[in-house]
Amino acid sequence: MDSGGLQSALGDYYPFSDGRNILKILQLGVALQTAAKYNVAAPADRISGQDVILPLPGSCGTAEARVRGEEPGVTRVGWFMAFADRPKTS
Repeated sequence: MDSGGLQSALGDYYPFSDGRNILKILQLGVALQTAAKYNVAAPADRISGQDVILPLPGSCGTAEARVRGEEPGVTRVGWFMAFADRPKTS
């Protein structure tokens, strides 16, 4: 996460006139850091330690491996959507 990532997210999506839920702000910070560090996405309302969403496969071979279930620690919904075990440090 860059130095202004959290500030940008809050400024762009939450009007400053609205109240803030500190737990949601902390979740957002952890989600942004996890996404940047591990190249994954965080589901809505993800709590630190839960599974993350993997990016789309970058090749046909990777997509085929995902469909066959050859990736360890991955729960797949389809070739296009897969969840991975949580990163160990988040």
